[in-house]
Amino acid sequence: MVERVTIILGFCSTGVFLALAAIGVRRVLRGSAADRWLAGCFASLAAVLLASLVLPEKAPDWVGKVTICVILLFPYLLYRFTSSFHASGRRLDAIALAGLVVVAGVSLSLPSLSETGGQGRPAWLQAYVVLFLVYWCGLSTVVVARLSRSGRGHPTLTRRRMRLMSIAAAGLTMGVLIASAAPEGSATFEFVIQLFVLATGIAFLLGLSPPRTLRLAWRSPELEAARAAVSELMRAEKATDVARVLLPHLAAIAGASGAALVGQDGRVIDSHDATPQMLGAIASTDASDDGHHYERIPVSGHGSLVVWTTPYTPFFGKDDLDLVREHGAVAALALERAELLERERDSAAAAELAREVAERANQAKNEFMSSMSHELRTPMNAILGFGQLLQAAPLSEDDRDSVEHIVKAGRHLLELINEILDLSRIEAGRLALSPEAVEVGELLHDTVNLMRPTAANRAIAIEIDAIPDEVHVYADRQRLKQVLLNLLSNAVKYNRDAGRINVRTTPIEADRLRLVVVDTGPGIAAARMDALFEPFERLGAEGTSIEGTGLGLALVKRLTEAMGGSIGVESEPGRGSTFWIELGVAESPVAAFERLNGQADHAADEAPPKHTLLLIEDNLSNLALIERILQARPGVALLSAMQGGLGLELARQHLPDLILLDLHLPDIPGNEVLHRLRADPNTRETPVVIVSADATRGRIQRLQEEGANAYLTKPLDVVQLLTLIDDALMNGHAMRADAGA
Repeated sequence: MVERVTIILGFCSTGVFLALAAIGVRRVLRGSAADRWLAGCFASLAAVLLASLVLPEKAPDWVGKVTICVILLFPYLLYRFTSSFHASGRRLDAIALAGLVVVAGVSLSLPSLSETGGQGRPAWLQAYVVLFLVYWCGLSTVVVARLSRSGRGHPTLTRRRMRLMSIAAAGLTMGVLIASAAPEGSATFEFVIQLFVLATGIAFLLGLSPPRTLRLAWRSPELEAARAAVSELMRAEKATDVARVLLPHLAAIAGASGAALVGQDGRVIDSHDATPQMLGAIASTDASDDGHHYERIPVSGHGSLVVWTTPYTPFFGKDDLDLVREHGAVAALALERAELLERERDSAAAAELAREVAERANQAKNEFMSSMSHELRTPMNAILGFGQLLQAAPLSEDDRDSVEHIVKAGRHLLELINEILDLSRIEAGRLALSPEAVEVGELLHDTVNLMRPTAANRAIAIEIDAIPDEVHVYADRQRLKQVLLNLLSNAVKYNRDAGRINVRTTPIEADRLRLVVVDTGPGIAAARMDALFEPFERLGAEGTSIEGTGLGLALVKRLTEAMGGSIGVESEPGRGSTFWIELGVAESPVAAFERLNGQADHAADEAPPKHTLLLIEDNLSNLALIERILQARPGVALLSAMQGGLGLELARQHLPDLILLDLHLPDIPGNEVLHRLRADPNTRETPVVIVSADATRGRIQRLQEEGANAYLTKPLDVVQLLTLIDDALMNGHAMRADAGA
């Protein structure tokens, strides 16, 4: 039974070493010295095992001697395999080769290698066995020591493969020792020897070419580390962060003594455990320059990864290097992401710097304009004031003409100052607007009436086409009036004597209305249209006697766009020009109130009012709305003023119980009216409610701190307004400072 098992083990051992020989021969195609030595090593042992199965037991004596010589090749070739990874020195190589030659020569020169009948081994045979064992054990000890010691520091897969090879070499040596001590014909010893041979063959096979399942099991620690590295890698925001995360993991995966990330320009971005000598070796074309072995893994578009390995890594650590190469692709993605983030940060930093520079420049410009406004207005006040006093004084005709020129030039300069300041505010985004529903017909008639005296001086007729009643647009009333005055002023200035100006409205869409001003002036050439709305651009009129600054149309365009509108022009040289602005249509405040609250009944026998409310508001639509709302409060009499100055006079004369104050008035700003009301002892305690479309939190808080009792935003909340009126008037309650805010 033992003999049969021994025979089976012999076949198995032969098969294993034949497989090892086949793997070795296949690897020879790589062309490395280590592969050639290892292929010869396993081929020699496989040949001996195969011969022991094929040849008859009573083979000629020379066959046995040749077989022993072939066996002697195994430890020598295995030694040369390990020497291909080490600079072992010529002396040791010479000793190994001399040992092979001596033992082989002795083997061939012996008269007989068989036992002598019944008298044990002769002395010469024992001496030969000792020589054989010294040779075998000496070379095997070097191999085992090299593989075992060199495996330290390598990743799990490489380390275990090298240790398996080391254990196999030691196991085969143990088998040789047992065979040398075994008595001839012992079946048990034969079984043990075959078992050792099979075990060492399997160990060699697993060390040389482990199956995939075993490779994955042995590599699990490195794979876990790799997954953790990839997860962290995708959070890196700089190339140095990518290197800091990646390089330690790559060094662990490849069992490298160091790693580095090198840019496309050859500059080392970052490194891990790499000495200056190792980094200096990168520039060499020799991958083992100065004794430092390294592998360079390309990183697409971003340079390369360099890992410093041992000489064993290319042979035993191919899988580890493949994993490192896979990380090269991941590193490319991480570096691409870091590069994009870096560009984004640079862009954001540049944008932030540009914003800060723009803000500082804007602040400096605003401070300059504010200072210049004060510095210019102060002397202009003196010039115009004393000029108007001189106009009232008895003067000669020449002196009066001179004074007229002074006052006229002063007013022109004041207009220029105001327009420059308005443009500055618009460009800085600090122009205060109060958009609300503005009745178009009332505003157009008001504006045209202001321009008629100037037009009449040149016999220019201004016509207004029929405008539908109660047509409203959404705009700031004062700024819209300023826009229309500029357009009409230009239509008068650049018109011919006895010319015509036509003003009309044209619906564009259901929610858009166009306000049109047509003149019979000289027109504008098409080539000059692009410069029409540029500041200080007069299109050649600066060489004529027509007064102007070139700021009017630039201001008109910016004001119109600030109110959500648009402006356009059509002109034909020799026939005149048509300017238009387009704004959104708004619902009449009164119509909106009646739609939401219904019609109110008028009582003919109402009691006389007990309280007085003063409304300082320049918008007739808003005035009509307040009148309509107050029909629900017959005990409240309404006083109205469309200018701040008139409102102050009415407040002093009538001492109203409540004042509703708009901020945007044609003569005095609403906040200045508030200051004067609070400065006058007679009106200091009168409740004042600000009514404005400017609903910024800063403006509301500032006005309440300056003395406003409440702040209502347009469009008005009727219930809120009536509640305020009831609290202040009907119920006699003191109004809270934060009411309506």
